[in-house]
Amino acid sequence: MANLKDLHELGKQLRGEFEKVFVPEDVELPISFKESVKEIGDYKYDYKKYLVHIYSEQLNGYIPNQWFIIASFFVDYYIEVQKYKERIVELLKEAGLNKADDRKEILAKYTKLLGEISKKKSYEDAKNDAKNLVREEISKILSKINIEGEEKEKLIKFVSDYEWWYGGKTIDRGDFYVSPILSLAKVVNASHSYIAEICKSYAEKRSTADALRENYISEKQKEQQNDLSQGKRSLQQIFYGAPGTGKSKTIKDTTEKAEKEERVFRTTFHPDSDYSTFVGCYKPSMKSKDRIYSAEELAVKLKEIKNSGVTYPCHKFAAQYWRSIKDLSADAIKQILIACGFTESMNVEISKGVAIGQEYLNKEEDGKIIYTFTPQAFTNAYVKAWNTTEDVYLIIEEINRGNCAQIFGDLFQLLDRGDDGKSEYPIDADTDLGNFIAKELTDSSRTDFPDGVKDGKKLVLPKNLYIWATMNTSDQSLFPIDSAFKRRWDWKYLPIENAEKGWKIKVNGNEYDWYKFLEAINKEVFELTHSEDKQLGYFFAKAKDGIIDAETLVNKVYFYLWTDVFKDYDYESQKAFRKPNSNDPIAFKNFFEELKNDEIVNEGMAEQVLINLELEKRNKPDSLFE
Repeated sequence: MANLKDLHELGKQLRGEFEKVFVPEDVELPISFKESVKEIGDYKYDYKKYLVHIYSEQLNGYIPNQWFIIASFFVDYYIEVQKYKERIVELLKEAGLNKADDRKEILAKYTKLLGEISKKKSYEDAKNDAKNLVREEISKILSKINIEGEEKEKLIKFVSDYEWWYGGKTIDRGDFYVSPILSLAKVVNASHSYIAEICKSYAEKRSTADALRENYISEKQKEQQNDLSQGKRSLQQIFYGAPGTGKSKTIKDTTEKAEKEERVFRTTFHPDSDYSTFVGCYKPSMKSKDRIYSAEELAVKLKEIKNSGVTYPCHKFAAQYWRSIKDLSADAIKQILIACGFTESMNVEISKGVAIGQEYLNKEEDGKIIYTFTPQAFTNAYVKAWNTTEDVYLIIEEINRGNCAQIFGDLFQLLDRGDDGKSEYPIDADTDLGNFIAKELTDSSRTDFPDGVKDGKKLVLPKNLYIWATMNTSDQSLFPIDSAFKRRWDWKYLPIENAEKGWKIKVNGNEYDWYKFLEAINKEVFELTHSEDKQLGYFFAKAKDGIIDAETLVNKVYFYLWTDVFKDYDYESQKAFRKPNSNDPIAFKNFFEELKNDEIVNEGMAEQVLINLELEKRNKPDSLFE
């Protein structure tokens, strides 16, 4: 029995790995590769910087270096699809089809039937009819020679369901592998077919192909890291993917230094978010008393007043900041005076100034309710960015949970950035917002203000203001983002992958690998929904000391699967939530029934889901003698 891999899953996996790193741009091939691969078949190679001159007695042309990179990602698929063909041909011979034409007729039958039936029926109906007829015939042939089970089902799919293995050309053809490889790489078949031939040659040079692929992946990862460290970040970017893929964590890790320096501003969109909660508005507030300054801040204020050249600087200083000074100790006031070049004797003048302030500057309106402009995340980030040349980040969590058109309003226009990083099209600021911004930018030392920006009349995003957002693809139906808004952002997909934290699930006294669970349950989710949006990422649940306990597993993970995934499908379609030795589904309440000792959830029932997914215990003995 041949150990055949699932061609559909293999293709999906390889395509994911390819799309994760491949960038359609000019690339130089490593010297080691050029020295190792100087010809393929009848064709010889002359390597240029970004192209390869390929020639033989019959052909003379050029192909891009990219083709060699692309082919290196799909060698495993080529090898596997050839194994399928070799195996089905072997079995057809064993079943008595000794003539090549007889075998060819069987292998090409699906396409032939499809063409005949589609003349009488719709293409979809013809496709189903042709598939069923071929399935029935291949099933009989394989049963005749006692081929059953998983191998039989895979071979039947291979011959009758071309979509399952991404096929196009009939299996009897020598170049049948070309279509699926080009389909997986998403390239144009007619002009890129040589990619598949390169892939074929790699089957005999696996180490060369693997080295080329790993080198390419390594270089792309270095480029990404360099882009981040050198500030080559996208000004407006949406990190998207399934829940738990680490979108927020990626942003947090990237902005860690800025966070410590208070250059990161965060907000979370929700259905009730609007312009006022994003930008700001007038709100009632209690008239506050003067701010209380520290001794160090007061020393700076006194120096500023002294350097301004006013007469009686100590009087003015003490009267203006009397609330902050009145409770200071005599020694603290002495240190302030000395730091500013005054003698201790000026303490008397300080006392006079404090008395004047208390008498004449104690405002009667303190404590009354007044209306003031209250800035929100956007305005705070905007003002901060124009007050510094350091990078400032506005982080929007769950951007698609709010109505972006309503929230951004006319700020939408600012998202068009020029080559200099600033908004190409300024907008007018409303009076309240403009007055607030003008006041906040008064002391800015920047010299690159566009006209009207510093005085608050115009709004322009500075080149150092980054607006980054996260989006769960499972929630994208809440508020669809229109195409005009989408095109003003760069999009970064975060796939589901092993973060290699070594997290474990601990339940009912046993331990299971967290990522193995994710792989198993995500396969269930995909087979049920035919979508990756509802799958779980590595950081969907938080481990404590590397452990995800039974309570977290049930209340966080199972609850999500129960309410957001499986509830919309009949339970006959899934195997995870089934009772032991039974076809009956597990009701969610079963996780909280028949509790033992100090259990918070029924750990035996929680473990049953893992058993149904055929996961291995991580704490099982490595040896029978342990």
